[in-house]
Amino acid sequence: MQHNQQTRGYDEPEPKPEPVECTEPIKYTGVTLFIIGFVLSGVLMIVSAAELDKKKPDDDDLQTYVIISAVGLMIALIGFFLIEPNGVCADRERGQRYFGLMLVLIGFGGASGFVLGVGINLGKVNKVGESAAQSFAYLAGVFTFIKSLGWILAYMSEMTCVNGCQPRAAAHYLLVIFSLIIGGMWMGFGYEYDYKYHNSDDAAVMLYIIGVCDLIRSIAALLFGVF
Repeated sequence: MQHNQQTRGYDEPEPKPEPVECTEPIKYTGVTLFIIGFVLSGVLMIVSAAELDKKKPDDDDLQTYVIISAVGLMIALIGFFLIEPNGVCADRERGQRYFGLMLVLIGFGGASGFVLGVGINLGKVNKVGESAAQSFAYLAGVFTFIKSLGWILAYMSEMTCVNGCQPRAAAHYLLVIFSLIIGGMWMGFGYEYDYKYHNSDDAAVMLYIIGVCDLIRSIAALLFGVF
């Protein structure tokens, strides 16, 4: 018996391992963009806060950092809808999840666009001496709240563990909680920001918190996309 096993081992070639194929390239691309977008946004927002916290902030650098942070949010938005491609476009059931994802789309897109508006208008004032960056900051906060509301509506069943608790449920709570914090911080930034940088310390704290929350959201994006 032992001789036959050895002979068969010599005569038959060893089976080659099957190649690992990426069966869901769109999803994996979406997860990558979802994570990278939040990381880019968070890091650049922290850099923006550090610039604003200086005694003499450079307006051009500050604008550049916030604009790149807004681009990071747009990248995260693209990544999210690559993960959930059928949620809005192909879902024929117009239920709670559909309308929740619609609010996520509106809130996410609006927030990233208004953050871009904040960056473009930093340091610019009108004839009265007011900056449009404050208004854009308030709107960024409002649309971040809308995104949070949409997320709760879209993923209520997963958040309440209807079919059992999964790591993905933790991702939902992290995304919602820290999105709400970010919305509040944008409101605070709109109130504290002064184009003459009289309240730059308080405004910088708001940006620091937003940056840290975005980095935490990148961890939540990993849990959301993988599990």
